[in-house]
Amino acid sequence: MSTAVFYHSMFIQMVKCFIQHKIDQHDYITAYRTSIDALNFAPYNSDINTAMVISMFHQSRAELAKQFLETAQKYISGETAHLSPFSLGKTTVSLI
Repeated sequence: MSTAVFYHSMFIQMVKCFIQHKIDQHDYITAYRTSIDALNFAPYNSDINTAMVISMFHQSRAELAKQFLETAQKYISGETAHLSPFSLGKTTVSLI
């Protein structure tokens, strides 16, 4: 494993811990914003995407969280091959 990959993985792990800590503290706005920022570095990370959806839900944005999940499900199944999880996050940011 290269040094860059090692530090990238370590950084993502620390960010995930921070996001989980904010969710545990019920600071869903910070958890959401951090999740969006983290998707710039790890757009395919399921833990970060899940944390973003949980944060949206707890901010009374259940419908937006549902739309994100439906779009992600289409992406995973290959129905929308032109989308990426990162673009899903970008779309979510512009809607809030």
